[in-house]
Amino acid sequence: MVMPNTVGIRATKHSIVRYLFALVAVTLLLVPLGVEGRVYLGIASFLGAVFFGWGCYGLRDASGTRWARSLFAVSIIYLVLLFGALVLGCRS
Repeated sequence: MVMPNTVGIRATKHSIVRYLFALVAVTLLLVPLGVEGRVYLGIASFLGAVFFGWGCYGLRDASGTRWARSLFAVSIIYLVLLFGALVLGCRS
């Protein structure tokens, strides 16, 4: 809870969305680098869009701690499924 106390809740939400964008972009970089293929790209693109969309949903003024906690839960699900996609991509 440090960042909301120092820069405000609105700025914190915008930082979250910026970091989500960077995270999704980095996970998709595995394809042009030749580490993963089309199966991974499809799964990672879908998961990234859902995760990023959920983050953008939190930019509303009405979202609060409930959204933040749900974003944490979504992030755990996102990472587990993304690592699963990595395993599937390695087998293809």
